[in-house]
Amino acid sequence: FNIVKKLLPPTGWYVAGGSLFDVYGDIDVYFYTSNDFTAAIKALTCHNCEKRADTSNASTFIYSDKYNTNNFVIHNEPLTIQLIRKTFGPPEQVLSAFDLNKSCRALFPDGTIYEDPCFHKDLYCRPSQFRHGTLSRIMKYYKLKNQPIDSKQLTSLLVSILRNPDKTYENYYNGATELKKITFS
Repeated sequence: FNIVKKLLPPTGWYVAGGSLFDVYGDIDVYFYTSNDFTAAIKALTCHNCEKRADTSNASTFIYSDKYNTNNFVIHNEPLTIQLIRKTFGPPEQVLSAFDLNKSCRALFPDGTIYEDPCFHKDLYCRPSQFRHGTLSRIMKYYKLKNQPIDSKQLTSLLVSILRNPDKTYENYYNGATELKKITFS
């Protein structure tokens, strides 16, 4: 987090999601406005971060000593920073759309933490927010983050999917903004 804090402007952003709990993935940075997002793109570019991907959901940058000659304290491994552009707003608004309760936490540049009312240290799925990719994210928590899964919650989610086979889910995690029908066979 300290590296991200040094790379980005002092305000207008916050880190949210699973990256607050582990070092296995990228750091997701959310913004209040599109202008804040644009300022962050400029800041990372000025710090010689390598732009790896650009989708309708996010711009992904890699920060490492290979790409940066400044005198920052850096990780041995490259740091992946995702600047989220799919949705802008305060954490109270953005976190309310998260599918997993464990991700419903935000860290501000000044180090303070906001926890959404649904946040819980144990992993639960929020069926009202289920979308394409939720099951794979649950498995990621289970496999990579050694996070136990509440079997009743998982069973409830699977029953909901099976009872509503024609429901469409937003394809949030693959860079698409359209709704796709997910079929389970």
